[in-house]
Amino acid sequence: MGLTVQNIPLDKIITSDRLRQVDNDWVVGIAQSMDINGQQTPIMVTSPDKKGRHSLIAGMHRLEAARMLGWTEIAATVFSGSKLEARLREIDENLMRRELSPLDHAAHLAERKRIYEELYPETRQGEAGAAARWMQRTKLSFASEVAEKLRVSERDVRRSIARYSKISPDVRARIAGTWIADKGVDLDALAKLGPDEQRAVVDMILAGGDAPKSVGAAVKALRGEREAKPSEADQQYEALLKAWRRAGARSRAEFLAYLEAQGFVFLTQAAA
Repeated sequence: MGLTVQNIPLDKIITSDRLRQVDNDWVVGIAQSMDINGQQTPIMVTSPDKKGRHSLIAGMHRLEAARMLGWTEIAATVFSGSKLEARLREIDENLMRRELSPLDHAAHLAERKRIYEELYPETRQGEAGAAARWMQRTKLSFASEVAEKLRVSERDVRRSIARYSKISPDVRARIAGTWIADKGVDLDALAKLGPDEQRAVVDMILAGGDAPKSVGAAVKALRGEREAKPSEADQQYEALLKAWRRAGARSRAEFLAYLEAQGFVFLTQAAA
């Protein structure tokens, strides 16, 4: 595979089948920077097809910024590898920038795992045979490779992929762009539910008004569970304890004297 940099007309760049949605506010910010400082980093595209068109690999926001500025061409690194290798480049570009929500991060990792195992089938879990075992020793596993690149643990990689694979596709589509997509804890809780419960929980959360503020709270409400509220007596008891702990020695002595005057007998006195 090779890399060359050249200026490419914007109308010759295809942007279909993107893993990541465009953030329009981010495009505006990049456009302002590019207008003042020029393009600092080339985008990345594939080699041209028979019609002379390039598929975008990385740099969607830079490309949209160039269009916003009215540019007719943009500096691009041309990647001559395979389609699968190009897809890996796109994914890694997004992962390394660390601008993804936990849900988008999980989607990228899941897609990367699929492509990685297609490129290196011998690394699939459960692959048998002496040749496969030898290859396992000479190639990093998917989780190991990604963990090393992103400087996270292998456990974090596996957990992120589990978030994606265990949440139903239609549920993933519904929560994309919502606060749920930004909360790893809530995604993990959602992934533990069956598809029907996932849909019901998301329905409750996205209903608005007094909707539950977490997946856990929605699950409890769905299953008829209620968080136990302390009784009035318990609340009064806790208030007394807090007041006692805050009080100094003199205040405590006066309080005990008051109780004694009210007829309360303390165990130490009774024993005497």
